[in-house]
Amino acid sequence: MCYSQFRLIIGFKMDICIGGILNGKKRKDDQNHFRVDSHYSDHGSQYNKEHFHLHGQLHTFWISEEIDFCDAQRRVELILNKRFELA
Repeated sequence: MCYSQFRLIIGFKMDICIGGILNGKKRKDDQNHFRVDSHYSDHGSQYNKEHFHLHGQLHTFWISEEIDFCDAQRRVELILNKRFELA
């Protein structure tokens, strides 16, 4: 495995929730999905861990099943661009 291939494996765990009850909050969890319920209603949100690639690095986010994936991808791009000052 050459260095450039190895570099693609390394990434950042942003662990930011996109959409749902926890929108914008960080959640550290090694699972691939989780569910959170609201104490004030019967409403709950399910999240799946998704990986996004930017500049040779993988970044992990929690995407709510309530949100359209294209909308979630736009939000992730805004967060990453802000973090890396590309906007």
